[in-house]
Amino acid sequence: MALNLLREILADVFSTDAEEITPETDLYEDLYADSADLLELRFILEEEFGIRDADADALAQMATVGEIAAYLQAMEE
Repeated sequence: MALNLLREILADVFSTDAEEITPETDLYEDLYADSADLLELRFILEEEFGIRDADADALAQMATVGEIAAYLQAMEE
């Protein structure tokens, strides 16, 4: 499932425990994401999920883990 893998990726990128990351976790308010973090996350998601560059703009508009997970799951279908 996309959410479990996403939680592991986010835990690695933001040096936190994957168990603390929920769908409601906000990248900016809870994980204190900055532009460098988001760029790293984008590259990892492109590699792990095969997201094209055109889809990266959509990712940039998402703030919660749940929004990203739903997007990734839709991409898999």
